[in-house]
Amino acid sequence: METIAKLHLALLLILLTACGGGGGGGVSSNTVVQQISAPAVDPCAVTTVTPAFPNSYAGAFTNPTPSTRFPNSIVRMIDLKDYYPASLPANSTCTDRTLIARNRFTLELDRLKALGTEVVWIVNYGPWNDINQVPWQFDKARFQIPESEMTYFVTQAKSKGLKVYLGWQMWVTDILGNSYPYGANLTATQMTNVMLAHRNIMNYLATYANTTGIDGLAVDWQAFNPSNLSDPTIKEIYISNLSTTIDQIKSSFTGKTVIGFNGVIFPDLRLISKVDMARISLGANVTSLQNQTLDVSTVKTAFLQSITQSYAQTGDLTQLNPSIKIEFQFAIQSRDKYFVDGWVEDGFCVTGPANEPCIQTTYTTDFSVQAIGTEAAFQATLAQNLYSVGAVTTGVYWHTDSIIPGEDATQLDFPNLSASIRNKPAENIVKYWYSKN
Repeated sequence: METIAKLHLALLLILLTACGGGGGGGVSSNTVVQQISAPAVDPCAVTTVTPAFPNSYAGAFTNPTPSTRFPNSIVRMIDLKDYYPASLPANSTCTDRTLIARNRFTLELDRLKALGTEVVWIVNYGPWNDINQVPWQFDKARFQIPESEMTYFVTQAKSKGLKVYLGWQMWVTDILGNSYPYGANLTATQMTNVMLAHRNIMNYLATYANTTGIDGLAVDWQAFNPSNLSDPTIKEIYISNLSTTIDQIKSSFTGKTVIGFNGVIFPDLRLISKVDMARISLGANVTSLQNQTLDVSTVKTAFLQSITQSYAQTGDLTQLNPSIKIEFQFAIQSRDKYFVDGWVEDGFCVTGPANEPCIQTTYTTDFSVQAIGTEAAFQATLAQNLYSVGAVTTGVYWHTDSIIPGEDATQLDFPNLSASIRNKPAENIVKYWYSKN
């Protein structure tokens, strides 16, 4: 045994000497030195930047100081811009639009988490195959956000402790070039076709949302409403069909259901009794004279008037559903006359009343209007006593840091005018109100 122990010791000394051990710092001539290279730079990486923009964008008014925070019982929500980031151009070193879209989504979720957001609203849409069919059929391969990328987004959000609510944006066009009259008076037959098509897509989305772990689903649509929805016949077609659609959604989706995504809420038992949340979209209007000296108090009063008007239409929804939650949604654009003229298109150029080829270029960007409006909207939310508010949604949040029109898009969009708070003074106001007590 002693001989074996000596042999082990001798072998150990040989190994230590060969490896530079045993007190030596040298490297033997037989040692291979491994070169450690720097990590490869991701050509599709996306980083937060502080964008440059003209001083004039700051606006005409003093930005307000946030006054308080929402109580912890109010859920903090954010609407995302209805663009898929892959529709934006890749950077100069990246040609993989899917990868850069994923990176943009991931960075955006990090920003929203830091903002205090708890729920992220995301929208999907796509054309129909043929609107002459009844009901209209869809091809999920044509969705703006591919199913695989929507799933990726949900997975990333979940990993960051965020919930995801999904809404569908109703299109009235098909891949053949046919279209329904947008915002026009629909016939009973046309309205029925719309409702059947909506049910068709919602049954698919309900199953997909439940499988993917999406937390909430809008039972109605965004961006399309016939102008005669209050007509008794058209209204009944809408309510009765939507009621059946909600039943079918709830048969396959176990998450929260939300009504009012299209800005319309009929206080009908057939609808309200079946959903978990009602979204109240609120705006505010001031006179041109008031707009010259805009301040939080003036806009707060305007929002309180808007809440009163909304309540006159909806009434106390808890009488129809004692457990229903109310979501206040605000989308305040950063332009000088937003509270006078209301919302304008911010995604692409439209022809103006005097045949301006791109009327958006005639508008004045004003971040201070948005900041004042955001503070005023939040103050009005706490000051009103008509609705018991369970959630507040701010939007829409842009997918890139760019603020200059056309800097980061394949089309001439206008993040400078949009309701996005990203990189604008209103973002700090939202962050303060969204932080927990």
